[in-house]
Amino acid sequence: MNFQGRRFAAGETIYSEWFSRGGDNMILRGQAVERDSTSSVTSNIFTKNPDEAGDPAHEVQDSGGTDYSLVLDDPATAGGFKEIVVTSEATALKGLKTLIRLQATATGTFILARLFPPVFFDHAS
Repeated sequence: MNFQGRRFAAGETIYSEWFSRGGDNMILRGQAVERDSTSSVTSNIFTKNPDEAGDPAHEVQDSGGTDYSLVLDDPATAGGFKEIVVTSEATALKGLKTLIRLQATATGTFILARLFPPVFFDHAS
């Protein structure tokens, strides 16, 4: 899964297909290749188990209950990269389940952005 060099329209929301989790944790990286000063793309992570029907809105959250989001919005980092590290938690609505889907939503007037395939890794014990 990745969105390669996509020009987002204002207010546009796109979704990836559901894909399998490859480890306990995930690194999600993105790049605002080019943008104006008012534009951004926010990527949220959704997750479910195979036995859950449809598209449940289980956003992946950290241990404090805050949704993990990758926000490409800083004019100083246009052309640069941002990343978030998503760690699994053993509580409902937190952590990564078996299937993952990404949502990317654009604001502003012009942004060319890309999201890279996630990197998965397991807990070290």
